[in-house]
Amino acid sequence: MKFKLAVLCLLASSSVLADDNNFIAGFNYAMSTSAEANATFETLDDVTVGLNISTLGLYLGYINQKDNRFIVSYSSAAIDFNGSTSSEDVAGLDLDWQFVYGEELFQLYWGAGFGFHSIDEALILKGTDLEGDSLNGLSFQLMAGIKAPFNERVEIDVSIQTKAYAWQSIDIEVGSSTETIDTRYAQTALSIGAGYKF
Repeated sequence: MKFKLAVLCLLASSSVLADDNNFIAGFNYAMSTSAEANATFETLDDVTVGLNISTLGLYLGYINQKDNRFIVSYSSAAIDFNGSTSSEDVAGLDLDWQFVYGEELFQLYWGAGFGFHSIDEALILKGTDLEGDSLNGLSFQLMAGIKAPFNERVEIDVSIQTKAYAWQSIDIEVGSSTETIDTRYAQTALSIGAGYKF
């Protein structure tokens, strides 16, 4: 009897979640409006290079009763270096919280989050004893934007995002000595996406 009651409660709660559209899945595409990479050396001069970053993300999220969202997303970014034909691929997992305001057709929101990322064959390592290795790092992001319904299930999202990547410190051999390098990327980007509530 207790088992049947538990099953009925579970089914009832599941139907409520489905009716209320408590979950959302979707995609977004972001293009940087400004971005740069900064490499800090222990003994050599710092180096700063302009970047162009385009990012495609897929996400799954939970919507609470206040219409705020907790989003888990996988992103893949292509990074081009200004004045060079060189590029990098960055992939990672982001965790974001979005706080939505208003019940009008267009809803304003802001958000914050962090992520875990990896550069495949980092260019900063080219020509060193670590050439071909990957770099791991953390990201921290802030965002602000507008959400608008396309229909009862689909919403469109347009936002401005700022994101900073802090990559792991690395030690490379320079002649007979060792040099420590700290690398950071930063970008401001325009993002557009769509989500499906279920």
